[in-house]
Amino acid sequence: MGTTYSRDREMLGDPIFWLFVLPGLLLGAYAQSRIKINIAKYSQVGTQDGITGAQVARRLLDSQGLRNVAVSPLQGC
Repeated sequence: MGTTYSRDREMLGDPIFWLFVLPGLLLGAYAQSRIKINIAKYSQVGTQDGITGAQVARRLLDSQGLRNVAVSPLQGC
């Protein structure tokens, strides 16, 4: 077990490791922040008809003949 720990510590100190890992971490953090911003922005936008998301889902399901699928309205974030 001691050799695995030593190897892991050595890998984290390797600049090549960070060269490959860091861009993915940064891109993931950027994408997460953009998604969070857009959810906050568009969760405040209403529909033209003034209906809820649950009502929209019900209409979409009904238009496809899926009347047996339940739609449960939930309180938003």
